[in-house]
Amino acid sequence: EGVIPAADCPGIEVKLTLNLDQTFELHEVYIDREDGVFDEKGNFSVDGNHLILFKAHDAEANYKIEEGRLKRLNADNEEITGELADNYILNQTEVFGE
Repeated sequence: EGVIPAADCPGIEVKLTLNLDQTFELHEVYIDREDGVFDEKGNFSVDGNHLILFKAHDAEANYKIEEGRLKRLNADNEEITGELADNYILNQTEVFGE
């Protein structure tokens, strides 16, 4: 879970659930936007410390897996840098099925 920056609102609340069957559920809420709630499901894969979400209605999303968190990667699959870099992190909040 985390809040990532957005161009047209104060931020996007993100909750990503990764399931044991390699499916995911993504819940995004665009803060202070009417009709700004989006839910998406799809499949994911893991390659080393790289998580790839295969989204049905959008381009794939890529994250770097770190201890207890995920770091969103840019379109070139590189870590986001600059003063907002720490705002592209989703922190682990719960673990099921271990």
